[in-house]
This record gives sequence, C-alpha cells and structure tokens, in this order.
Amino acid sequence: MIRKLFTIFATVLLAACSNHTDEPVRRPGETIEPSAPDISHELADDAQRVALTDTVVAYDNGGVIFGRTADNVLFAIDISSGWRCDYNPTQNILKINGLNLSIKDSYVAKNQDRTTWYVATPTTSPEKRILFVTRF
Repeated sequence: MIRKLFTIFATVLLAACSNHTDEPVRRPGETIEPSAPDISHELADDAQRVALTDTVVAYDNGGVIFGRTADNVLFAIDISSGWRCDYNPTQNILKINGLNLSIKDSYVAKNQDRTTWYVATPTTSPEKRILFVTRF
C-alpha cells in the first residue's frame, strides 16, 4: 500500500516538475517561421483586388483600375485616393505608392480561367500575406 502511494506521489511530482511545453526546442540563434495564414476564403473569391493587412482595393468598388504594362508589371490604381500598387511577379518586386516593399517570397496560389491569385510574403512581416488577384 505504501509502495503504491509512493509510486503515485512520485509520478505526480515528476509530471508537475517536468516543465513540459508544446513549443519546439530552439537552438541559439534559430528562428522559427510563423505558420502561413489560411487564405482559402480569399481563393474562393475571384474579384480583382489587392489585399494588404489594412487595405483592400477592389475593382468592384468603382474608381479602381487594374492593368498590365508591356513589361508584365501588374498594377492597381485607386483614382479617388491616388493609391497605387505595382507588382512584377517575374522579378518579385512590389511597390506601394512608389515605395519598394521587400518581398521574401511569392507564388501563384491559384490560376483559373483568366484569373490569377498571386500571394507575396513581406520580408518585414513574414506572418502576413499580400494578395494580388488579376484577370487578364
């Protein structure tokens, strides 16, 4: 009986002191990339738009022009505010109002009919995504 009580007590004590966590073990200097956000709801919508964290400029809102230059740079311009986004998917260059936004990586998330969903990850905020949906 005493042996059984001692075993139970020791097991509970070890479990309480184990300092177990679900966090992965990190080596000094190692960083863990944040998980990619779920964009499945964005892929279900084929409206032309540029979606950033705090800004969505959509063709459906009116006063927004989408186009492509001769050198394959995609652009969106909100005529009322003057806001502009230029995205070159072949060179991985994104400009917002003329300022370069450093891109860590980008990819085509979906290509259906004439609509393409481009997703870019900013270097400064790898947990965020920039979505550029075009129809050409």
